[in-house]
Amino acid sequence: MLPFVLAHLTDDELGMWYVFQSLNALVALLDFGFNATVSRNVNYAWNGADAIVAEGTTSDGGTGTVNNVLFYRVTRVCRRIYLVIALCALLLMVSLGTLYVDAVSPDGSIIWFISWGVYALGIFFNLYYGYLEACLRGVGAITANYKSISISKMVQFAVTVATLLSGAGLFGTAVAFFVSNFVLRMLLMRGFRRYDGVAAALSAGEKCSNLESLGALFSSMWHNAWRDGLVSLSAYLSTQANTVICSLVLGLASTGSYGLAIQITTVVSNCAYSWYNAAMPKIQARVLLGDKYGAARHFSQSLVAYLGVSVIGYFAFIVIGIPLIRIFKPGFDFDIIMLVTICAYMLVYRGINLFASFISCFNVIPYMPAFVVTSIVSVVASFLLANFTGIGLWCLVFPPLIVNLAYNFWKWPMEACRLANVNIVDLISLSFFKARA
Repeated sequence: MLPFVLAHLTDDELGMWYVFQSLNALVALLDFGFNATVSRNVNYAWNGADAIVAEGTTSDGGTGTVNNVLFYRVTRVCRRIYLVIALCALLLMVSLGTLYVDAVSPDGSIIWFISWGVYALGIFFNLYYGYLEACLRGVGAITANYKSISISKMVQFAVTVATLLSGAGLFGTAVAFFVSNFVLRMLLMRGFRRYDGVAAALSAGEKCSNLESLGALFSSMWHNAWRDGLVSLSAYLSTQANTVICSLVLGLASTGSYGLAIQITTVVSNCAYSWYNAAMPKIQARVLLGDKYGAARHFSQSLVAYLGVSVIGYFAFIVIGIPLIRIFKPGFDFDIIMLVTICAYMLVYRGINLFASFISCFNVIPYMPAFVVTSIVSVVASFLLANFTGIGLWCLVFPPLIVNLAYNFWKWPMEACRLANVNIVDLISLSFFKARA
């Protein structure tokens, strides 16, 4: 899809497209950590936990069989929460989001606002049904989840190509985004209901449940959800916020260059996360059952896969991807040294997040304060450098890399090892050798 976007959008349209994506990432923060919390708690209920506690797991662990009542209650609470989130997001998008689009649009043309309106509806559907993706991960339906995502991406590709070839420009990409999100959420709903045992568990849980207990369950989930939410905010500040700074200070053309680099490196790191995403339900189940070595072994395999896929993917992007982009977008140049630095930052940052996610499988979020502080420091530093120096896009690259290397890079791998009762060498070698007794 990217080659068609590069070939058929003007520099201003491309910059606005990345502005839309940054606003999408910002609005998505309204879920405030419930996505990660839902996935974790659904997994606990699916593996027989007798209750959801604020931190850690219950002393009795899990039974390995579904707790129907708890499973139903968790999904019921989440559905209500996400409806409220989606409505709040829609209100913010049609108000503040529209004002921002007006501020950065080069000519105030009505097409910018129509495109934004269609894109905003796509975000609404994405948020409202967001809990379904977390539920699928929680029950271990990773294949169904990835199939739904793959089909929706194919739909987005087809609609994008058709609309761009017809000359629809930015509006066409916005329509494709809306259609793909609508299709994705319908597929997720179908996949969740049809996954082995889900429909029966929900039906049995509904018969035995009562609404009065939902408030207490929400309180237990909220304890870590708001912490997960602040971590999500810090993730936005550490990656997507710089796109907003770039659009306000350096212009839409520079935003297109920077946004493209972030988009491709994010795609690579998301692919590198695939092994971990598939292993996460197993890790959470091992933690619930008290098998720390089993959890560490699954994570070790995920860590090695992440490092291998990331390095190969970034190398391919620089050696093969850049020449291809120049074919589809002549004159769209890149600073290779800057690209290597961005790749190094994404490798470090997403690696830190991988260790943090593993820690969260123990239902504790100790890294939240550090993530928030480092993200704020990096954004402030980037904004000041963008306004008061002439170093261009480098002002968006150096601060987050240096700040994260100073603390998060070493702190959270050590904490992950402590929780799993292994050292860093064991944590890596477990993917190749059997864990020591």
